[in-house]
Amino acid sequence: MDVSTLNGALEVLGSYLLNKGLKYEVVAIGGGALLLLGCVIRPTKDLDLVALIDGNELISARPLPAPLLAAIQEVGSALKLPKDWINSAPADL
Repeated sequence: MDVSTLNGALEVLGSYLLNKGLKYEVVAIGGGALLLLGCVIRPTKDLDLVALIDGNELISARPLPAPLLAAIQEVGSALKLPKDWINSAPADL
């Protein structure tokens, strides 16, 4: 994914969650995070989540909350993105 694709997919995901009355704040790492920050320009295959923000606390992103995971899967499918376009695999680090 290039930055435009990733940003667009995250905007769709955000709108989807908002329409469901849901809101999540996450901490991302890796190539996808660097791409979003403009630190790199190379494409990435995914966005790695390590934590969710709950008030002033960081909570492991593994496992992702079921409603968030379902939304990620639905948006990914609709946009023909890889199944793991957003994942919490690095949360074990």
